[in-house]
Amino acid sequence: MNTWFVGVLVAIAPLDEVRISTPDGGEVKGVVSAIKPGALVVHEGEGKHTRVELNQMSEVELEGEAIAIHSLGLEIDQYIEERYGAVDQPQPSPGAVVLASVVLPGAGHRLLGDNQTFAAYAVADLIALGLAAAIIWDRQRFAEGLPLLALDATFRVYSAAEARKEARIRREILSRRGHSRSDPTF
Repeated sequence: MNTWFVGVLVAIAPLDEVRISTPDGGEVKGVVSAIKPGALVVHEGEGKHTRVELNQMSEVELEGEAIAIHSLGLEIDQYIEERYGAVDQPQPSPGAVVLASVVLPGAGHRLLGDNQTFAAYAVADLIALGLAAAIIWDRQRFAEGLPLLALDATFRVYSAAEARKEARIRREILSRRGHSRSDPTF
């Protein structure tokens, strides 16, 4: 069986066993811990993670089967596209999505086009704020509503961190496709 055919049949995913040989004779062996645009992050054990760019690979075995580097690149692109959607237009800056998420949890995800995540964060935020307001208004005791306000603040921080990560990954995908980071709309 040729490696191109195997490359088409094998879909890459986190936790797949991988062995990567580099042109300088080095070898990275372990499980895929992350799939990044143009690279794999391999967990080699004992907390050691190694990022290997496609251009640093000479041979790759995935789940014991040889796969061509070109096919691996296509698998990575397909995984990234499925995970992050079709990223073919300028994306908002990480700062803009963080600011939007701090104002309304999930709004940064909405700017990125992820309506489902936006809805989940927004509903959780409204419930937490609504309950806190009801407790504070009804009982006139700010301290009783404080845990819900703290939970709401946690939603905002976590939403902002996730939106920032998503925006940075999407901008990295665009930059690999030839878009300039100096483009003000990028």
